[in-house]
Amino acid sequence: MFKSAWQFLANVKVTLYLLFLTALNLVIGALYIKFCPDIFRPLNQMLFQEWFNAYRTGKAWWIFFLFFLLALLGINTFVCTLERLTALWVRRREYSFKRFIIMISPSLMHIFFLVALSGHALSIFVGDHYEVPLKTGDTITLPPFTLKIKEIRPLFWEHPLLKNSLKQCIVALDLKASTQTYAKEISFLHPFCFQGWRLNLDMSQKSKPGEASGFRLLIKRDSGAKLILLGGILLSFLMAWYFLNLNQNKQER
Repeated sequence: MFKSAWQFLANVKVTLYLLFLTALNLVIGALYIKFCPDIFRPLNQMLFQEWFNAYRTGKAWWIFFLFFLLALLGINTFVCTLERLTALWVRRREYSFKRFIIMISPSLMHIFFLVALSGHALSIFVGDHYEVPLKTGDTITLPPFTLKIKEIRPLFWEHPLLKNSLKQCIVALDLKASTQTYAKEISFLHPFCFQGWRLNLDMSQKSKPGEASGFRLLIKRDSGAKLILLGGILLSFLMAWYFLNLNQNKQER
């Protein structure tokens, strides 16, 4: 039974079916997100289990199915990679060292993909997420540091056609950790990171001139960020090296 299951999971056709089902599932999920934004948008600011406890809904079936498909895809990728690496390792003496590295590079890429995928899984289920409304003079206390909101400066477009439309917002902060205080500024699309925490500026409603009540600070400690970054960087460098060497081999021939 184990051998049959292993052979099934090592089949590349299974990979193609899983990729197709995952793509189809994501299309369905995109439609749910589009037509039910109030339910699914908070997923960006919450751990999955926290979100599901707050928004228990049957409309989340596609997310559970997505987790199932990605888990199967990860297992399938691992089994296929192990099978190929085992076969190549037995024949390693038939090739030069460089040729052998080139041949195992696609399998190493799959391993780095799994590293990044595991990082995403950690980001979804493990970590700390805080959503704090901003008001000048407030102090936000977190376990590793405290933040004092010194100034909230919304900027608006001056063009007549864009009257009262928010262009940008700059928030000046005093970040105090241990005995040191750091002056920081944060704005839309310009977050900053500190000791593994990531701070993003967001808004919950349209702001009018002189009003800052709609601005909020998203504070997140992402447990999987390092794995995602590591897997992505190694995968990118290995792909570049692999295709560069393939082109050189073709030119030499």
